[in-house]
Amino acid sequence: MIKRILPIFLTIVIMLSLFASCKSYSPDGNFNFYITAEPKNLDPQSANDESSNIVIDNIFEGLFRLNADGTVINAMAKSYSISDDNLVYSFELYDNYFWVYQQDGELKDYSPVTAYDYVFAFQRLFSPETKSKTAVSLKCIKNAVAALSSSVSVEDIGVEATGQFSLKITLDYADPLLLELLTTPAAMPCNKEIFDMTNGRYGLDADQIAFNGPFVLKKWDHLSSVTLKKNKFYPNKNNIKPAMINLLIDDGKENKIKQLQAGEIDAIKVTSNEIDALMNKG
Repeated sequence: MIKRILPIFLTIVIMLSLFASCKSYSPDGNFNFYITAEPKNLDPQSANDESSNIVIDNIFEGLFRLNADGTVINAMAKSYSISDDNLVYSFELYDNYFWVYQQDGELKDYSPVTAYDYVFAFQRLFSPETKSKTAVSLKCIKNAVAALSSSVSVEDIGVEATGQFSLKITLDYADPLLLELLTTPAAMPCNKEIFDMTNGRYGLDADQIAFNGPFVLKKWDHLSSVTLKKNKFYPNKNNIKPAMINLLIDDGKENKIKQLQAGEIDAIKVTSNEIDALMNKG
């Protein structure tokens, strides 16, 4: 019996047309779900595929996050203000988020996530060397277009740390969708020291990336699955469920509806026709 159709599962930010679950689920246990392909790159400033974005949305925390109903809610942004001309956004950040990384299989906290991590992330986003395919979505930021074309330095873009936990974003033109755009992977923070330590491999493996989100990347088997584990250093860790997420890479060989009915997986992405057929079968 199909018990629920969910557009989003708890803190898992997976944008799907329909989301069907077929068994009683323990939120403190594991959650098993198929992704369409292996993530290509978990570097938020470079990623541009659905599977990568699903993982990034869970292992990173930006200034804002989309709620289950699609509304924008504060995440790392403790508070913010907007100038009268809608061109200057000032943010105060929470000071209790930490970068977490894996070393010899153990999770370690590295340093607080600060406004400087957002400055570096946006500088990378608009650097021609990054070749980001998503940078254009935030072209409203001052000098972003000029930086992408190498007309100005990335240091001239309108993203500035006015304190360790204070950030200012200045726009070339007002964009009413800015807060929503700041929920996307392109706007996630990046720590320069950790990025430099990876020697060009940032986001390409579980031990070549740092996390600040509700989950961490526990294991990345490039052929079969991505395993996420609740981040014990996350400020709101007690409200994060499930404890573990297994994102299985779809090889097209398994009958997912049968797996769902057998309780081997917890949810599947289905079409309108498939959900109608399942409902008709009871």
